[in-house]
Amino acid sequence: MIALIDIDLGNIRSVAKALESIDTNFEIINNTHQLENKYIEGIIFPGTGSFNEASKRIYERGFAQSLKTLISNNTPFLGICLGMQLLFESGNEGGLSEGLGLIKGNVNNFKSTGHDIRIPHVGWNNVNIESFIDHIFFECIENNSDFYFVHSFFVSQSDKDCLYGFTHHGIDFPSVVIKENIFGVQFHPEKSQTNGIQILKNFKKICLKKE
Repeated sequence: MIALIDIDLGNIRSVAKALESIDTNFEIINNTHQLENKYIEGIIFPGTGSFNEASKRIYERGFAQSLKTLISNNTPFLGICLGMQLLFESGNEGGLSEGLGLIKGNVNNFKSTGHDIRIPHVGWNNVNIESFIDHIFFECIENNSDFYFVHSFFVSQSDKDCLYGFTHHGIDFPSVVIKENIFGVQFHPEKSQTNGIQILKNFKKICLKKE
């Protein structure tokens, strides 16, 4: 079973419908008690909204420790949009807030780059995955394929133990991060049509192969 984490930020149903379309066994999880005594094959953590508010919810509701424990036990994890950003150490949206700290780096506003660009970054944009095109997470997806984005903040790339994919919006920012069993995408696969569904299929395959 794949645990679909719901902290009441974002439209969880759009991700659920995408998972249903590829016959995925999943359960929407909105409290840590639902994770007890279950065999979790993988975790998907989507989200939109404020990093600050999301940080409060994952720590107040006990999700931070539960997720860290599952990930440390080699459970595949996929963070989508805000779910990817929360993998990092901190974010400054709505004030400095603590992330999960599983990947070194922080989350900043595109305004901090000094570039004259549209904020938020909304719409289709391509992802450069040339450095790890053969990774199972991108199986059947070509380099520089387009995905759908909606965000005003981006993550840094200070963790040298990660693989990164990049997208250009004023700067080249990390739109994909992979570290062992941890996967993060800044785009929304559930809104990215064929390529996005393929990402979810690939993650499902990774979960089913978990030892």
